[in-house]
Amino acid sequence: MERFQTYSEAKRRADALTKEMAQGSQVTVLTPKQATDALAALQRLQSHFHSAGRRISLLAGISECCEANAKLGERPLSECVDSYLRNLAVVKRKDISEAAEEFIEGRKATRIRRNDYSPD
Repeated sequence: MERFQTYSEAKRRADALTKEMAQGSQVTVLTPKQATDALAALQRLQSHFHSAGRRISLLAGISECCEANAKLGERPLSECVDSYLRNLAVVKRKDISEAAEEFIEGRKATRIRRNDYSPD
């Protein structure tokens, strides 16, 4: 909300906004609660940038959240992310010779265990 010292200043600003609207310009007016929420969201995005090193615009963040929310139905996004991370397999690159050696050693260990339990 803008404040003006005199009626004439307020009238000039109102006339300018009316002219902008008539020319098709978009004039955005937020309620005090919406303005507070928008500032808090921008501060949260700035905090995210400092901790994660990734910039996300307010529009991109809200858009992604809304798309995920539409897919998830009643389930909270954080619950789904936690579940995904618990089930995520991490695959590390390995030379084929090293992988083959580990496989052979694993097979040998399996044979030894089987032999320990077989009747003689």
